[in-house]
Amino acid sequence: AIYIDPPYNTGARDWKYDNDYVASDDDYRHSKWLAFMERRLKICRELMRSDATLVATIDEHEVNRLGVLLDQLVPESTRQLVTIVNNPKGVTQGYLSRVEEYAFFVFGPDARIGSVDDDLLTHRDMADAEGELQRPRWKGLLRSGDDSLRADRKDMFYPVWFDESTGRLSHAGEALPLDETPDFSPQDGLTPIWPIRRDMKEGPTRAAPRRSILDYALHPHL
Repeated sequence: AIYIDPPYNTGARDWKYDNDYVASDDDYRHSKWLAFMERRLKICRELMRSDATLVATIDEHEVNRLGVLLDQLVPESTRQLVTIVNNPKGVTQGYLSRVEEYAFFVFGPDARIGSVDDDLLTHRDMADAEGELQRPRWKGLLRSGDDSLRADRKDMFYPVWFDESTGRLSHAGEALPLDETPDFSPQDGLTPIWPIRRDMKEGPTRAAPRRSILDYALHPHL
């Protein structure tokens, strides 16, 4: 088996490669990346036996181009694309949040894979190493990933008022100005819940305070 985790060509400048792999007059970054990958995949192909498997991870920036390149270089193999959930809370890049990256599995003509009794999608109550049942991970109201500090989203730091007598959320309060400190004191029988992280850093919420908390709980994707 060969496993590779190449640069994803996201525009980051923290990796370099020899310009000899790319024509000096080529300014198109996708073709540069493909030339970079082609040289290395040709070496992988030379190393693979007929029963070998090549695994290449990638994200949405180059997944389509990499698939075409693999089809071109190893046409005799069987190619499969699988998703890998690497951030259950989601990462926002552009318009939609995503929770996954991808991996191409390129199986040689004689490669075989065993089956397991798990569809990888249906939740099951299984005990973990500490004996506790695993539960689905719900999307939280506290923002994570990019712009996850209070200063990043000044209008998204506000309390959610909780009624302990009924065990229900009452309403969302007004956004607190950046130069003011949150007050944790109960008021009118309601307890304020502020978006505070476990490391005690203040962070913004995902939903604007004008939205109904109930609406967000029912429709977090809107």
